[in-house]
Amino acid sequence: MAKRFAFRSLPKQRVVVELTARRLRAVAAVVDDGGGVRLTATVVRTRPEGLDSLDAEAQWVTQVLDEGGIPRAPCIVSVPREDVVLKRLELPSTTADDIPAMATLAASRELTIDPETAVIDSLPVHVGEQTTEVLCAAMPEDSLHHVRERMKRAGRPARVVTLRLFGAEAIAPGEGAYVVVDISGSHVEMLWVEDGEPRHARGATLPSDELDAKVGSVSLELRRTWLAWRSESGASTPTRVFLCGPTDLVEHLAEPVGTITGTPVELVDTPRGITTGGHDLQQCRSIAGLLLAEVTKRDWIDLNAPRTSPDLAARRRQVALLCILGLVVILGSIWAVGQRRQATLQQELSRVQTASSRLHDPWWRYNRDIFRAGHLELWTGVDADIGADLARVLRAVGQPSKVLLDEVVVSLNLESVEAPKGTAPAEWSVPWSVRLVVDAEAVSRDEAEALRSRLAESETWEVKTSGADAADGKRLPHGMTLRLDRGTDAPEDAS
Repeated sequence: MAKRFAFRSLPKQRVVVELTARRLRAVAAVVDDGGGVRLTATVVRTRPEGLDSLDAEAQWVTQVLDEGGIPRAPCIVSVPREDVVLKRLELPSTTADDIPAMATLAASRELTIDPETAVIDSLPVHVGEQTTEVLCAAMPEDSLHHVRERMKRAGRPARVVTLRLFGAEAIAPGEGAYVVVDISGSHVEMLWVEDGEPRHARGATLPSDELDAKVGSVSLELRRTWLAWRSESGASTPTRVFLCGPTDLVEHLAEPVGTITGTPVELVDTPRGITTGGHDLQQCRSIAGLLLAEVTKRDWIDLNAPRTSPDLAARRRQVALLCILGLVVILGSIWAVGQRRQATLQQELSRVQTASSRLHDPWWRYNRDIFRAGHLELWTGVDADIGADLARVLRAVGQPSKVLLDEVVVSLNLESVEAPKGTAPAEWSVPWSVRLVVDAEAVSRDEAEALRSRLAESETWEVKTSGADAADGKRLPHGMTLRLDRGTDAPEDAS
């Protein structure tokens, strides 16, 4: 059976406090390396009259505990048995997760307390083949709140709220079936333990602190309780009875208790696992036993943190919430990375814009110079062989006896550069043309026509006659003017 407090980070300094209608008891101890507890302070003080308010109680408890050397630390609070309704119930299930909810439901039906205003905790004490027996404890919520608030104001907030009968069980070194009778406070508490499992528990307030009155009251309550327990079917016979309380009281009770129960009686002195350190333990054995129960990881009732069945819907909600959280984390990471990337790109853009504004004018000047250079290279790179053109004309003229040249005018015409939009100077072109104007005289019209024919035979030239073709030569009878044009696309003359 899992111990709820086995997984908590427990303090090394331990404190137990119990406040009843007549007495305040408290114990402080530290945990030894060997797993036991060593007492550092004990307090037993009679409760004064007039503590009718929470503030008055808290103030008095604070004063007494501070004077008694009880440290201010979270504590175990032992509540009187009369403030708690306790009952053993049998539940038709052995599934551990179902037990707390079933126990609460069963307790609300069988316990004499309003379940709407009560805090209920259950302790599984026996698991059978098909059923589970639990010890249910219920305490009014306002009473529990009063206990918590009182200890909080006293500087010792409650971390566990339980019954001292679990402390009495821890200090009784019994095996099998046995009974523990604890009279160490203003109450008598009787616990029947069988095979390590609490079977029955009963408590009663002692009417007086006088020895004879206590002996009589304890004997009467034990007789009633014993008869009720023994009448229950299936109950085994206890092997012994342990008496826990002040030495003079338990010595007087040993004989009557043995007579009532017919069972050997054993007095509990200094429990094993507890080192007194010189402190008086007679009035505080059972609450010191609560420290021993916690150190040895015994399971118990804790009204401060009742057992609850797991909420299966809550598990699904948790999974859904975890998925949503994971999605939020992923999206948040993406957003964060995007924000950082955007900031980086924005900085880069700002640097580029700054550099662009700084290089804008030089860039345009550079392009202007590139274009200028491109124009010059195109114009200077025109491959027009005018000498070759003139030589061709001279070869076509032939012997001067038939045709005489008066004048040859050669011109090279460069047009505008063709620069398509978006292209570099290397892709530009410049159209050009060569024009030769030939003034000549021929001996006859036939010779003039022959010269024109020879020049026109070349694909290179576009030959046109310019001026009147008439007998007006100065040296030869027929004068003529021919215009020869060759452009960029004209093929070269192979002649």
